[in-house]
Amino acid sequence: MKYKKIKYGSNDITLIQTDKFKTITIRVTLRTKMKKEDITKQILLGNLLLEGTKKYPSKRLLSLRTEELYNVGVQMSCKRTGIFNNINITMTLLDEKYTEPGMFEKSIELLSEILFQPNIQDNRFDEKIVTIGKDNLKTTIASIKESPGAYANMRMLEEMAPNTPLSYRSVGYLEDLEAITAENMATYYHELMKEASFDIYVLGNIDFAQTEKLIKQYFQLTTFKKEHLKAELMLPFTTAKVKEYQELSPMTQSKLVIGCRTKEMDPFEKNYVWNLYSIILGGSPDSKFFLNIREKYSLAYYVTSSIRRLDSIMVLQAGIDAKNFKKTVALIEHEMDDMKKGNFTEEDIDKAKKTYQNAIQEIMDSPQAIIESYVSMNLSDIEPLEERKEKITEVTKEDIVKLATKIKIDTIYLLKGKEVPDEEN
Repeated sequence: MKYKKIKYGSNDITLIQTDKFKTITIRVTLRTKMKKEDITKQILLGNLLLEGTKKYPSKRLLSLRTEELYNVGVQMSCKRTGIFNNINITMTLLDEKYTEPGMFEKSIELLSEILFQPNIQDNRFDEKIVTIGKDNLKTTIASIKESPGAYANMRMLEEMAPNTPLSYRSVGYLEDLEAITAENMATYYHELMKEASFDIYVLGNIDFAQTEKLIKQYFQLTTFKKEHLKAELMLPFTTAKVKEYQELSPMTQSKLVIGCRTKEMDPFEKNYVWNLYSIILGGSPDSKFFLNIREKYSLAYYVTSSIRRLDSIMVLQAGIDAKNFKKTVALIEHEMDDMKKGNFTEEDIDKAKKTYQNAIQEIMDSPQAIIESYVSMNLSDIEPLEERKEKITEVTKEDIVKLATKIKIDTIYLLKGKEVPDEEN
């Protein structure tokens, strides 16, 4: 796998050459500094862009065009990465080897049409389409509680880091949705196109020179200087007392989510040591959480740890019975103390390294996951995938013990389900 990064004014083009897949994947990211008031507009705008263009002014006509291009797929997502919010428009098309000459260029032309020629007439989007889009988004926002795990995680972050990008709801806000009109969405589209940085990724069996030429031909971006910002979000480390919040839920199972702050880490610690720490603690079936909290003491239906590298936090999650809340938290704290004391083996480290390397291999089997890895490379200080597989082998037990002292529980949130009485013997 080869790659080439090209500066295009204030924007970046990343070309990734591989013959592993029958498809070519193109992702265009409109990246802006996170603003709470823009989240809802960006989600709705991303959906509106897929509803039609000037040339194909309805979803039906746009769909017919994608069918003519051998069922090229186009998807939208909105995602926060550190301090940035992104609208991602992703196109997947068959390699011309399996279609016919010219399909690559025609697909790029259609993607350009979607981004730069939306169906805006008389300075407004179509009123009916905006109304339908708002109704759909309203349903999504209102239904967040129907996913208890996601809701509990969202609420923990709101309590852990209020008034920061960590606390902003990725699904959007009903109050912001109500203020959206067909006119102000068109205005916002034009503002965003001037403000956003464009990150363009193309992955597949591509020719670098041809692809660069086509991207620059169909994506004629204005060149102007934009502020260069680091993506990482760093909450100040604090020794304050752990915060605890509980909220009642009609569900039987309770959702426990714990947010941990971290002290500043060097790049090696953040990119590699932290991964192994999390895998040994709660990131695999061989982890301390799984073997002790779940298997030995049967206190959790599941219990995991995960790191959020660009957010500089760690999140611990468990599905438990409400009656086991205190015991579970106490055991989590015990296992984290054990990590500080070095109460884990070289065999644990070797297993964690293999888990990490297997995860890297899985990434290399997915076009979307590969692109995500290059997003991480572009936004932060981390090596390419193949180098990561080697770099992880350098981590020592001393590294992990040292890092364990840099992690502290900050916020404990329990979405408390109904307590179920013990069965009588």
